[in-house]
Amino acid sequence: MFEDGGFGSSQVSLTVLALRDNDSSLSVVPLDGAHIGVGGARILASALTVDTAVTKLSLQDNNLGDDGVTIIAEALRGHTT
Repeated sequence: MFEDGGFGSSQVSLTVLALRDNDSSLSVVPLDGAHIGVGGARILASALTVDTAVTKLSLQDNNLGDDGVTIIAEALRGHTT
């Protein structure tokens, strides 16, 4: 889960739900300072594997660490744009 112990901020929750919707046209995902953490990176990564339309992902100030960054990078590997 996200660092705050729950599913995180409504911004993150709505973003993940939108990404999991195959009809989503979400291409820019700004999640700076959303306190995602490594657990949230896993949840976000699972959504990013479903929605390959994302062309820009901003995750500054999220305490992802090396593990979180690796998880996100692996999920983005299938994106071609």
